[in-house]
Amino acid sequence: MTKETMEQTEALALRVISLKVQNTLRVKAVEIKPGDDPVVTISGKNGEGKTSVVRSMLMSVRGAKAFPKEALHRGTLKGGTELDLGAIKIKVITTFEFRALGDTGTCPAGVADFFC
Repeated sequence: MTKETMEQTEALALRVISLKVQNTLRVKAVEIKPGDDPVVTISGKNGEGKTSVVRSMLMSVRGAKAFPKEALHRGTLKGGTELDLGAIKIKVITTFEFRALGDTGTCPAGVADFFC
């Protein structure tokens, strides 16, 4: 790899500046700010939301394609993820609206189609 190619690659590299997740998947609330450390350890017991933290980042970047059927933490009506990648800041707010069985109305603005 040439020096020029390496510089171009570094310019395109994204780094997690901060991540906030609330009521998403198995996560009630978490905030991660890695600082200058290039490695962040996410640890915990089974079922405590480690994978959910990583999946929430994927959901933020990929959008509705990456959302599972039950994206919100059980029992909540609103959740979200804020992902700051330095050059790119992504904020995803997920809401759920209860509808009567058989209601075929259109989704309100800001509500993912799969919730309607």
